[in-house]
Amino acid sequence: MLKPGNAFLDFLKLQDGADDNPKNAAITNLAGGWTSHEIDSRLLQTYRDVVNDDVLFKQSNKYSSSNGFSSVIEQVANYERIIFHADQLSNDEVLLGHSASNLLLNVLKATLDPGDTVLLNRPYYPNFVFQSQLLRANIEYYDTVNEDLENTINEETLIDKIRSSKCRVYLICLPDNPLGFVYSQTLLNNIATELNKQNAYLIIDYSYKVFTYEEVPKYYGNRGHENIVAVNSFSKSFVSMGRRFGYVVANKNIIDQIRYKQIVDLLCPDSLHQIVIREYLKNSLPNGSVHNYLAEVNAQYKETFNYCKSILSDEEITFADSKNGIYFYIRANKTCESMMHVLDEKQIKILSGKLYGSPDNYFRISIGPLIQDTAKLYSTLNFIVDIIK
Repeated sequence: MLKPGNAFLDFLKLQDGADDNPKNAAITNLAGGWTSHEIDSRLLQTYRDVVNDDVLFKQSNKYSSSNGFSSVIEQVANYERIIFHADQLSNDEVLLGHSASNLLLNVLKATLDPGDTVLLNRPYYPNFVFQSQLLRANIEYYDTVNEDLENTINEETLIDKIRSSKCRVYLICLPDNPLGFVYSQTLLNNIATELNKQNAYLIIDYSYKVFTYEEVPKYYGNRGHENIVAVNSFSKSFVSMGRRFGYVVANKNIIDQIRYKQIVDLLCPDSLHQIVIREYLKNSLPNGSVHNYLAEVNAQYKETFNYCKSILSDEEITFADSKNGIYFYIRANKTCESMMHVLDEKQIKILSGKLYGSPDNYFRISIGPLIQDTAKLYSTLNFIVDIIK
């Protein structure tokens, strides 16, 4: 029987700041991966409308099919076509699910056998390791930064690693968590082509793809390869982490395999949230209000992200010079453990690089939880900068 290790338990502790216990109200949480921008008022109103509509609310208590209501899939496919220009996307290439994390696990179940190898970037998102271990996969790593957190992603060395590892899955997130890197169109095409030669898959977690501040690559919408599986989430973009609703985009054969695994794992995605998303997208996509909302959100995060970069640069702090995402990965002159008593005293939460496969003098901070209180975010970041020098 697999038992959770210390790293897994440390990872769970970051949820403490999201608990509704009043004692957590004073915590300044820069550890969590959630967002806190203003929810779209149209989405909020749609929840009220559905709950108050007797017919729709009764429908929300029914099971949907294992891959979601077909009417919802249609709207989600429209969302991908309009927002990310997924012009070639067909409805049977979309599967709905309870959450991106749950969907990712079922994607891995559908593409891996015990003993297969998963290739991960390092530093990595911890849950990728935990899920791969749960499925008894071997794990190999490709280092994407040097000790000074400079980008070392190189097509030749990455392709060599794909070949030598004989991986069945190369699992990444874009923008990368915690580094914020986004692959070029050429690099992604070459990776997918090489993986296809060894009957392997490129699985991309797109939970934060709205937070791409540089030019959005075409592959965000048009995968271009049959062995690419895209896991998506509404949670971070629409500030609905408590509702946990996501979807997968892949070729139909892979969708059918994931659907089979999902039937075993979870009967169907939540019907209420499906119906709300359907009604919201049906009304907001045609008039462009969804696009405008996401553009405003992106601009808000980009401005805050760049200001935080300026704080770190001015103080000559070593950090991954990412162009996207909601995270900063930083190298300190002391370990996180040695700083914990000061951070605890100020009720500030950050995550140690140990969770991401780095030494303890690296750590990740998130701007998402404080995006609505940037004054507090900047003052907290300046305080952290002062104690890590």
